[in-house]
Order: sequence, then C-alpha cells, then structure tokens
Amino acid sequence: MSVDLKAAKLLQMAIKDVPANVCQTANENMQEGRNFLETRIPFEKIAVLGVEEVLPYIKEFELDKPENLVRFLIELHFACFDSVNQGMEEVRDDLLQSVVSRIDSVKDSMKYAEKNPADCEGQVQDCILKLSDVTNDLIGKLNSYIKMIREIDERPAFVFFLKSKVDLKKVDSCMDRASMALKGYLEAVNLLAIIGTNYKKNVENYIDKAEKYIEDLSRNGNISLMLAYEKDQKGSVWNSEELHSKIQQIRTLSDGLQELYESEIDFENNVIF
Repeated sequence: MSVDLKAAKLLQMAIKDVPANVCQTANENMQEGRNFLETRIPFEKIAVLGVEEVLPYIKEFELDKPENLVRFLIELHFACFDSVNQGMEEVRDDLLQSVVSRIDSVKDSMKYAEKNPADCEGQVQDCILKLSDVTNDLIGKLNSYIKMIREIDERPAFVFFLKSKVDLKKVDSCMDRASMALKGYLEAVNLLAIIGTNYKKNVENYIDKAEKYIEDLSRNGNISLMLAYEKDQKGSVWNSEELHSKIQQIRTLSDGLQELYESEIDFENNVIF
C-alpha cells in the first residue's frame, strides 16, 4: 500500500464523527510555528470523500509523513477533549473538574516535550501515567453514577412514585455526569493510544482494558439501563454498538500508526515496505 493511501485511510478513520470545527481547531493548533499547514484543511470534505479523492490533501499538507499525521491526531483529541471540558465544568463534580486541569497539564507537557527533545522521554512517560490515572478515575466515577441510577431504577414502583420528583432530578444529574465521564474516558484512551504509539510505548493493555470495560458495561445491562434514561437516545453516547466501534477504531488507528513507524518508507516512490 502507498504511504499517502495509508495516511488517507487513517485520517478519515480518525475524523469520523468528529465535528469539522473541532478538526479545524486541531489544525489551527498544529499550525503553530509551521508554514505547511497555513491553508485551511477542508475536513468536512475529507470526511465524506472517497479515499482516492483525499490523496491530494494528504500530499498538500504533508500528512503522509508519520510525525505530521501523529501531531495532528494528538491535537485532534486534545480538541475533542476541550469540547467535552465545558460539559465537565458545568456539572459541578470535583473529580470531573480535576480531569479538565489534568488534561491541560498533559497538553502543556506534550508541547514542552516537542520543543525539548532532551527531556522528551521523561515528559512523555509522565503524560502516559497522568492519562492512565485519568482513565482509572473516570471509570470509578462512571461506576458510581451507574450504581446510583440502578438503585433508583430497582426501587419498588410505589416508592419510585412517592419519590419520583426527587429521584428523576437525581437521575438527570447522574446521567449528565456519567455521559461527560464516558466521553472523557474515550478521549483519554484515544490520547493514550496515539501518544504511546508515537513514542514507542506499549499501549495495548490500555486499549484491552477499555474494550473489556465496555464489554462489561454491555454484558451486565448497564449500557441498556443508561440508554433507557437518556433524553436524547438518537444522539446518545450510551449506544453499545457505537461504543464497541469506537474502541475498535482506537485499536485500528494505533495499529496503523505503529505499522507506519515500523515500516521502511520510501517517500520518493511513495511506498511502504
């Protein structure tokens, strides 16, 4: 497979379901100090074009170079996290708000690592540990919110009726926080996978853990429970099939990037060996 074709497929996979404005924010962040990305990338087109039609954009913006593609993907998921941050701050949960500041810290550390190669190894390892802690904390919060909703859901009908006004308000609050936690968790796993792959760290266990967690949520009926209380089921994050698909996408993207890095690339002839 050609280098640009592989890069085009990975780019399309990465921006699937990501709003064009979020992609553009990532592009603008990536432009900092670099001339080759000063032109606006038409992500809304790239997302729907055939892969062959994407190739000119890959060449034009030099995204066939692994380091450029990875830098964009890292910026992309920081931008995705920023779009979740506002929701995390609005739900007034101390742990979720601490996640926002910790992700900002990871973002600053990654920028420092890029500009200071001598300190890069330690900075990257620190970022991976911080992201790992974030995923663990978000899983803990998710489990706590789901437990609260299940306890309310399993009450006898007459008790639920008597306390319905208070309980439904509590359910709404838990749903908002749980949804923010789940979105944040998926973005943290994405960042772990991409940063780890870029710096040749073993990230397979983080992806395996995420896959098992989603499988457990689905198997024990928790995803169905949360979806039942979701106000907007069509656009809900609590969709079992889509959640499994997101984890598979993270794995496929990580494997694809690793292949690019480990392969011998002939850029002159646009060939991966």
